[in-house]
Amino acid sequence: MKKIGSLFLSLLMVISLLAGCANGQTASPSSVAASSSMMQPDAQDETAQTQAPKHIFYFIGDGMGLSHRQLAEVFARYKTGDENHVLTMNAMPVTTNITTHNSNTLVTDSAAAGTAMATGQKTQTGVIGMNEDGTETYKSISEALREKGMGIGLITTVSITHATPAAFGAHTANRNDEAAIAEQYLANEWDFLAGGGFNYFADTTEGGKREEGDSLLDDFENAGYTIDLDLESFTQTDFSAVEKYLGLYEPKYLTEVITQRNGTKVSPELSEIVQAGIDVLGQNEEGFFMMVEGGYIDGASHNNDTAATLHEVLAFEEAVQVAVDFYNQYPEDTLILVTADHETGGLSLGYNAYTLDLERLDTIKVAYEREIDVFLQAGDVDGYRAAMQQHYGIEVSDEDMEKILTGIENFDITGLLADAGFTDPAIVAEYEGMRHMLGISGHISSYLLAEETRIGWGSQTHTSEPVPLTVLGVEGERFATCRDNTDIPKTLAEIMGVAIG
Repeated sequence: MKKIGSLFLSLLMVISLLAGCANGQTASPSSVAASSSMMQPDAQDETAQTQAPKHIFYFIGDGMGLSHRQLAEVFARYKTGDENHVLTMNAMPVTTNITTHNSNTLVTDSAAAGTAMATGQKTQTGVIGMNEDGTETYKSISEALREKGMGIGLITTVSITHATPAAFGAHTANRNDEAAIAEQYLANEWDFLAGGGFNYFADTTEGGKREEGDSLLDDFENAGYTIDLDLESFTQTDFSAVEKYLGLYEPKYLTEVITQRNGTKVSPELSEIVQAGIDVLGQNEEGFFMMVEGGYIDGASHNNDTAATLHEVLAFEEAVQVAVDFYNQYPEDTLILVTADHETGGLSLGYNAYTLDLERLDTIKVAYEREIDVFLQAGDVDGYRAAMQQHYGIEVSDEDMEKILTGIENFDITGLLADAGFTDPAIVAEYEGMRHMLGISGHISSYLLAEETRIGWGSQTHTSEPVPLTVLGVEGERFATCRDNTDIPKTLAEIMGVAIG
């Protein structure tokens, strides 16, 4: 079986790319030139740029750490045969590392991290756009730029009301109150909203989860929104003629990239949504701000699902490329930021080995949660073992099966929630009842595949690992001194001449 023995080369190239992180330095021209897909304006033009950007892309890979980026890069080299291939998001000329802690824990959640990245203010786990006790709201960069007349877009591959997009478009002390977040979106009339989350906009008679008679769909339509509820309507929409847009393509999360690309496509890909967003928001003469989240990078990483995680990152990279293509047309007006809210899973490239088996990884064509874990959720052990054999090519021994079941049963959810600041008995009981839906079995069983791919995981949860920030475009060099996630919106606010927080 073919092994990829160039891991050291891959490590050196990516580490050298990010070597400026510790010192807030820019990458060398030779590093940037490795990506032929990115136009580099003349140095004198770049240094002469003093105006604020008119078009701003803020890409957030939820849970995407440095190892996630590197895995995608070395896999792309394996698939293309080009050992010099560099991801577009890794080839940007400004690079640094940022810390992600929140106000009450070293390891953050997406609500607190999103708040920091949108408002420049720390808060505690579970809170969106507010202080720790929910008595004060913080102004987000999207709200401040809206006041300047810019168009605002929020895009994700999970529910549009999920924590990260919500941090840019709403304020709530409870990130799980997604129905209320949807109502705030309507009140704010954000220009472009797209992702999953139909459940939180439609009532029960329409197939959603809102109370009967409490649907928001007619309200959005009456407010002038063009609404797409599936892939077919998305493909038929002329976005150049759309003023305001709401896309709710699936009930909750969009179907995983690995599932859609190896089966039936059921929702738009992130790159397609970003292009649609450009077509709509680009009509605004004052410019636009677009927050784009690769949301299921986090979900797949919670499951320690290496293959699904990889393909989510690759799809995220394709979306970044759409923005870079736009930058190539408007280099004097465009700014692109690419980062993460936190790392998830403690992804390790090298599992008791010095090489990776990417060929073995490439044989996996399904998402663990959808095609394998579903059997454990139903209590069907035989079905689980058959699915592992069918999709992973792994025969689960009696000893391994016992280890997995025992690990799931003994996983300390109460302690995990307490660490995150959740001690309410009702919340604990709710999560205990969802033990099989928290990615726990994926984490417990991940060693089986890791022994073959030589790619491992250290955690089922988020980690406190600093995450990369890479930047391209107008005033991009000013982000080189960012050290914490709060520094990103503060720097952007300074550039744009607005107040946040």
